[in-house]
Amino acid sequence: MIKLNFCLKSIIIGLVSLIYIYLFVFSVNKSKDFEKLEIEKNKLNFENEKTNLSILKYMEAVNNLNNTIKNLNYSIEESKQQLIQMENIFNQELKSLQTSLNQCEEINKINEKNNNNNDLIINNKNKILSNENQLVNDLNNTNKNNNNNKNNNNNNNNNNNNEMIPILIPTYNRTNYLEKTIKSIIKIRDINKDKIKKFPIIISQDSCNIDENDNCKEMNEYLENISINYEGIIVLKNLNRNVVNSSYESISRHYKWAFTQIFDKLSFNKILVVEDDLEVSPDFLDYFEKLSPLLDIDQSIFCISAWNDNGKSLYINENQQQAIYQFYRTDFFPGLGWLTTNRFWVDIKENWPKQYWDDYLRQPSIIKGKQCIRPEISRVKNIGFSGATNSHVYVSYIEGIISNQSPVDYSNYDIQQLLEPTYSNKLKVSITNAKLIYPYEIETFGYKNQTLKILFKDQYDYQMLAKQFGLIEDQREEIQRTSFKKIVSFYFKSNLIYFIPKQINW
Repeated sequence: MIKLNFCLKSIIIGLVSLIYIYLFVFSVNKSKDFEKLEIEKNKLNFENEKTNLSILKYMEAVNNLNNTIKNLNYSIEESKQQLIQMENIFNQELKSLQTSLNQCEEINKINEKNNNNNDLIINNKNKILSNENQLVNDLNNTNKNNNNNKNNNNNNNNNNNNEMIPILIPTYNRTNYLEKTIKSIIKIRDINKDKIKKFPIIISQDSCNIDENDNCKEMNEYLENISINYEGIIVLKNLNRNVVNSSYESISRHYKWAFTQIFDKLSFNKILVVEDDLEVSPDFLDYFEKLSPLLDIDQSIFCISAWNDNGKSLYINENQQQAIYQFYRTDFFPGLGWLTTNRFWVDIKENWPKQYWDDYLRQPSIIKGKQCIRPEISRVKNIGFSGATNSHVYVSYIEGIISNQSPVDYSNYDIQQLLEPTYSNKLKVSITNAKLIYPYEIETFGYKNQTLKILFKDQYDYQMLAKQFGLIEDQREEIQRTSFKKIVSFYFKSNLIYFIPKQINW
């Protein structure tokens, strides 16, 4: 029995051992299989990655190809547009040439039919191109009549209805601008024959040789024709062709020459200067006619200007009926349509600058405490994008300034309110009663229709304020544009705003 049990145990142990051996061999084989599978898997992954990279490269190549096609299409389209433009320009030039040829044929036919017309044209040209001395004599005769009228009315300072005030338009070769300026003046002047006599137009052309450029040729032809077609227009030409270093020097020299002709040679008492790139408002002449007596009554006023440097719609009185009759004294010469006197010319002509003549009239040492009158709403529109002024400055600060577009009845306006000390006293009361604020309070508290004042410490502080509100910030010798005693007034969101210095020298 014991022996049987031992045999059974041996058999069982043997079987178990066989099983273990089998399992061991099986597991070893399986491990090898797994290793083979893992190797195959890695191979497949590697091949998959290679395939993905190939696909990405292919997609990138496709995208590059698409971009190239787009660029080519754009270039083709752009070339088409350029060709179309060139074709249009060519057709226009061809049409213009054909028109010119037709006109020449018509002119030839007319000249062949009527030689008398040709003689008349020659006579008119000879009349216009007569020498400057003859023109000066004509103006002298006109001015003698003007002086006689003044002597007859010398007991009444406010009676200036008979005073002749020539309109001086300095120009060079910008025919397109000058033509618009002349048309805007003639439109309001020539409806009244008295105004034709009161406001003769003197166009002063700086030396412009037709050999220099086509613009000079065009300008000379225009000036020849305008003297024939309109009454009360005289052309003076400055024949000084000395070379200057810049356009600013040329302009300054020209202004001095023109003022010398009108003030010194012709002895006019006043002159209304209109730059050749301004379009005037319907009430332009009435405005100067009304305010002109101020120059006789108050010798602390040296000019009356039609321009507001901060005259954008955002910064003027929203009440148009009030704004049209609002005028201010300013220490900063505005220019751009301005009336001045022979008396002031005598004071300043000896030291006339070689360039920057307008900044010369902004120097405290030159104006000696005198001021100008300026309007709330400008009476001129500056159209001179192309000129001495920087185009960025024009677009940023000048282009948006609005001008009055309606006739104005000045019969009830009292100019006495612009005289001192009345003007300063009224301003002092307004500033005293104004609410002192910080700039942010206007938006924060929603101020409307109030009189507010904001303090600035120095010129740099003022420039920061001006930039914050969008005003033109440049200054001349610490005198701000539009300012009076360094006080700058403007409207903002229906509020009257004063920028005031720490101390006001009343």
